[in-house]
Amino acid sequence: MATFTERLPRPQLTMSRDLAGHLVITFDHPESADDVVLETIESTNLSAWSDAVFESETVPSAGWLRATWHSNATGSPAFLKVRVRLV
Repeated sequence: MATFTERLPRPQLTMSRDLAGHLVITFDHPESADDVVLETIESTNLSAWSDAVFESETVPSAGWLRATWHSNATGSPAFLKVRVRLV
């Protein structure tokens, strides 16, 4: 049986609405994860999905990036999800 003494890093994820009513998602991810592509997609009906709007990427701490995306749609319903693809 394996024993883990270190916590595995987990991405931080927050969701909010901006003043215009767009749904906003912000998440941290390892800077070294260059074998994956992180994309955020949106839907208003959970059936049809399209690209969300990329806002920014910052460096909150060494080795981590913080990405912020928002929906094109304002108001409800609006759904965002992060898609991770291997490259």
